[in-house]
Amino acid sequence: MLTSTFSNFPNFPPTQLTLDSIANNEALVASLAYPFERGGKREKRTQVAEDTTTVATRNTLDSERQLTFETQRSFIAVLLARSALNLAREDLKSFSTVVDVNRERFRAGDLAEADFMKIELQRLQFEQDVSGAARCSANRGRPPTPYPGEGRSRYAAWRATRHTCPILGDG
Repeated sequence: MLTSTFSNFPNFPPTQLTLDSIANNEALVASLAYPFERGGKREKRTQVAEDTTTVATRNTLDSERQLTFETQRSFIAVLLARSALNLAREDLKSFSTVVDVNRERFRAGDLAEADFMKIELQRLQFEQDVSGAARCSANRGRPPTPYPGEGRSRYAAWRATRHTCPILGDG
């Protein structure tokens, strides 16, 4: 490769180019260069490209693995939440029968009012368990759909409470 550099070289016809004008006004630099590949640079560039492709492929496989894992985990969490909801409903139904029996005992005078109120208060705990299980079952694995104008605030609130389901033992 032959390169040359002229500085302060005015535009004039080649006939005016003389040794005097070059010596007094101009600087002329000429050089000869040839690129030499040393140390197998091409092979190294090829190896880097292949390694980059391998890394990208493995990152894709890892992303697929993580997505599969998260999908399976979410599915199991939904099944667990539904199961917890069904169990909480059965417990509430069973305890409601106990409350009804004790109400009859209270009306008949076999049970003190304070004892009946304690039993009635325990029923409230079962109702709260059902409510919590229903909330966990409804939200497990997907965020609530935001209402128009709410934007990300509803999603951020869901993310903050997502792993605090008392029925599932997350919180």
